[in-house]
Amino acid sequence: MTRRGLIIGNSHAAALRLAATAFAADWAGLTLDFAAMHGEVTGFAVRDGHLTGQMIEDRARLQQISGRDSFRLADYDFLAICGNTPSGFQPVQLWRQARCTALPSTQAAALHSGTDWALLSTPCFLAALTGLMQAARAFLLLADLAPLGLPTFLIPTPLLSATAIDRAPRFAAFSDLHHQGDGAALAALAEQALLAATGPRITAIHWPAEARQHGFFTHERFRHGARRLGTHDSLPQPSDDVLHANADYGRLVLTALYQRL
Repeated sequence: MTRRGLIIGNSHAAALRLAATAFAADWAGLTLDFAAMHGEVTGFAVRDGHLTGQMIEDRARLQQISGRDSFRLADYDFLAICGNTPSGFQPVQLWRQARCTALPSTQAAALHSGTDWALLSTPCFLAALTGLMQAARAFLLLADLAPLGLPTFLIPTPLLSATAIDRAPRFAAFSDLHHQGDGAALAALAEQALLAATGPRITAIHWPAEARQHGFFTHERFRHGARRLGTHDSLPQPSDDVLHANADYGRLVLTALYQRL
């Protein structure tokens, strides 16, 4: 059975597009097109059954990166979004302000007086985290695509590379998270919140377990060699980039998606 999908995204689409070419034999009967451009996914628009750009500039960027500025959505069996999706930043944002009893640091703090964060029940923590994830801009585009009734997948933004642990002060909160031993527990909560945020109509593709390090980070071998989104996705990401993943990571994500079709 042949299935055709459209992956919609920003710079994070490069890892998937490279994987789709390099490892195409992994997914028999799967054909993928990519609608990708730099910037926010809110630059996309759904008009007359086509995915295109909101403004002339957006359509030009889409044409430059994707080779066309319009995609007929009826041509596809499923859609997937990989830009401006939930990431590790929302859980850490909440973690800096609040904790719940599911986190090891909460139990350790009970032995001491005075904290700079609020203590929430686990259901309240999950509800707050779900709300933060649903504020991701990808959900605006998902709402526009929903009336089409196509199976839709949400691919979360890769977790930061484990090298971010030593990148203070820029990623000080992530370093604190790691050193306080909350990484794995927070990742588990984030996966629960991701499922709640997407609901029954959207299928969430979780962060690949094989690519994880220290519970809440992406292993460096899945970042090394990451490429910038471009006409041929050939330019390397800067050596100090911790945000983007490589084609090996993209392979894990596409395999997970393929298994859910």
